[in-house]
Amino acid sequence: MKKFFIGLLSILAVGCLSVGFSACNGDGKKPASVESSSDSQTVENESVENSPSLAYTLSEDKSSYAVSGIGSYIDKEVVIPASYHNLPVTEIAEGAFQESAVTKITLPDTVTVIGKSAFEYCKDLQFVTLGASVKTVGELAFSNCESLQTVLFSEGVQTIENYAFQNCHKLNFSALPSTLKYIGKAAFFGVALQELHLPDALETLGSHAFGSCSKLKKLTVGSSLQTIGSCAFSHCVELQQIDLGDCVTTIQGAAFSECRKLSLVKLGKGLTSIEELAFQKCFQLYTVRYGGGVGDWCAISFEDEQSNPLSLSSMTELYIGGSLVTGELVIPDTVTSIRAYAFYRYSPITSVVIGESVSHIGLFAFQDTSVSSALFKNPTGWKIESYGKSLDFSDPDTAADSLNNILRQTYAYVREA
Repeated sequence: MKKFFIGLLSILAVGCLSVGFSACNGDGKKPASVESSSDSQTVENESVENSPSLAYTLSEDKSSYAVSGIGSYIDKEVVIPASYHNLPVTEIAEGAFQESAVTKITLPDTVTVIGKSAFEYCKDLQFVTLGASVKTVGELAFSNCESLQTVLFSEGVQTIENYAFQNCHKLNFSALPSTLKYIGKAAFFGVALQELHLPDALETLGSHAFGSCSKLKKLTVGSSLQTIGSCAFSHCVELQQIDLGDCVTTIQGAAFSECRKLSLVKLGKGLTSIEELAFQKCFQLYTVRYGGGVGDWCAISFEDEQSNPLSLSSMTELYIGGSLVTGELVIPDTVTSIRAYAFYRYSPITSVVIGESVSHIGLFAFQDTSVSSALFKNPTGWKIESYGKSLDFSDPDTAADSLNNILRQTYAYVREA
């Protein structure tokens, strides 16, 4: 009897197991099968391999692959392969590694594009090697990678998009690719580099591009860049000297504001415009070296008093053509206009000779200087612009008082032929 009971229990147990494995999910259907890690799935133009590897997406023309995600890859040091399924890997897709725990990335020479936010917020990422074919580093590509210390740029990179390396506070590099043409808005905001040479190929430098780079001490600009973007180097608190070369024509608003240790500025002869607050609070700016002539300096458009680097300290010295501008300043006869703020607060000049062709003197061009004598080669026919009041500049003393604007009125002067 006992043996019969034990046998019956065994039969019942096997039956229960059999029912359990064939049980339904409440809707009468069997559970979906789970593919092994080596299986792959192809849907139209996408191919994703679920193995201990990265995820990939096939291009629309089926000629290449993009790495689209971390997949089941478990190694934190990632080496992207040059090919997948016998096709080249040419792109790191948008957001592919975003917020992942990778520590090191090596890209093959086949990759040409790093997509938007590809490695954004990879807080453990420390080291990146870009392949020889990378042309574009996308917007936010490495943004907020707070541990990133080294990026090995290859020659061939042409575009670094907006915010690409912003807030990578440990990032330092010795040089940018000579092929680089475009640096976007805040692309390197807050990085740790100490010296920067912008390559000769660079044509565009976005606003805030290197803002708040608190360790940057020296800047040299290449031979193609024409515009320094607004706030491009603002709050670079250790920046001491800049050399803008002869190609730069425009310095946009607040480009170097709050660079409180800036002491030497080299401006090229191509410069035509400096916008408002460009050198705001650069109170230690003691030396300005200008590559053009006196007439060229008079033609520069200064938007306000803090756009002119001469106005920030009573100790500032201006060198034109290698010679210190001091004592008597002679405005050449070829000059027709002296722009506003041209010599504002520049104390080393004590007298000025106004050339015979000058017919316009802008607002505050000589205000708060040490000029005590002003000789006008054409002293008559002058009026206060916008008011129409006639002036006679025959007396060098009263002419000097007018130029110094001792009444601190917003006067500009014009001469009628």
